Amino acid sequence: MGAPEPQGSRSCSGCSCSRQDSYDVLIVGGGVAGIAAAYALAQDAPHLRVAVLEKDTCAHSKSSSYGDSRMYRRMYSVEYFSLMQSEALKLWQALERRSGRKLLYQHGLLFYGETDTGETVQGSVPNAKAVMEKLNIPHTYFPSAHQLNGKWPMRAPEGSVGVFEPGAGSVHASLAVELMKRYAEEGGVQVLTGVEVTHISVPLPSQVCVRTKAGRQLTAKRVILAVGAWTNDLLAHVNVRLNLEIWNMHWGHYYVDPQLRAQYPQWYCFGKGRPATWDGGLFYGFAAENSEPMVKVGVDFAPDLPLFRTSSMADFRWEPHPIICKLLDDFLKQHWRGFQGPKKMFCSPYTMTSDCYFVLDRVPHHPEICVFTGGSGRAFKFAPLLGRCLADLALDRQPSYDITPLKMTREAVWLRSKL
Repeated sequence: MGAPEPQGSRSCSGCSCSRQDSYDVLIVGGGVAGIAAAYALAQDAPHLRVAVLEKDTCAHSKSSSYGDSRMYRRMYSVEYFSLMQSEALKLWQALERRSGRKLLYQHGLLFYGETDTGETVQGSVPNAKAVMEKLNIPHTYFPSAHQLNGKWPMRAPEGSVGVFEPGAGSVHASLAVELMKRYAEEGGVQVLTGVEVTHISVPLPSQVCVRTKAGRQLTAKRVILAVGAWTNDLLAHVNVRLNLEIWNMHWGHYYVDPQLRAQYPQWYCFGKGRPATWDGGLFYGFAAENSEPMVKVGVDFAPDLPLFRTSSMADFRWEPHPIICKLLDDFLKQHWRGFQGPKKMFCSPYTMTSDCYFVLDRVPHHPEICVFTGGSGRAFKFAPLLGRCLADLALDRQPSYDITPLKMTREAVWLRSKL
């Protein structure tokens, strides 16, 4: 993209905007992906007029970006994501250096569980081990439950195996969003909260019209949609629909034995699901993050029922379900020593694709609109790289990472276009 157009009034079919409401790039959505895109644009194109429009506050409590911790890891069953994490870590480290603040906490990650689960939404232990070996990523293999239980305060059942990646850890999520937002604003990006976008249209090439709930109208040469679970609501205005499901994901903070607090690893358990009981078999936990005897834990499944999987946030249920909470509680007491009970449980929306790959692409026939969605509960760890790729698309540049597998028109995602 070149320099901004001369500042004067601009109009298009059904949209008349003053120069204050004319932008080079509008980013709809102030979660981590939108803020990361703003951060990248502030670095790469400070001469452009850019704004973020967020209907609530950035990374608010009802978004997938909410919370203090997100795992980062190179331990994947798919090389693509393992290599993507390596690139994203370089950008996280650059943000740490710039800010002088600690964002990455390296304490390793344990994958453990059954070997015959098949590929789940997070892969499997055997295939993750195979990728680690192929890419020469340091790791330790634990071939028995006895070895696992001797290393950590666990009660891994017989037949369990494990793979430990010492280089993995967690990202201080809320601080990461705060820092990228600050540097974006210092670079000239406007971050406008309490602004809900209700309509988008593309009346002319390189001119996208955006209308807000308050009736404000804005135009931009490029629009980045990073609205997660609300993606289809806005894409409907350009006659596009994606195959996205919104999963109700349960997580919370558990009190633990103070004497064991420092011994818990960051972990992920792979087990076979039992659909009749709503148990999806996938559970995770973080290492203790401060001096409190408490850790973050959760389930990584949603029963295949309308109660837990929906296509619209209008139908999303925010209250934790007692059956899912009990499944988590029972699992923790069976698999780990020292878990004493929950402090509080939460539900967050995960925007899922059927192949568990993200969507990061331009809208076909409307290349002025770039989209990121389908984070599937694992996008945060890649955020600075995803934001840079979104900025690349908005600036008509070759993406900084190969995003071919994330195309919007792939069979698993593309449902409709009436263009």
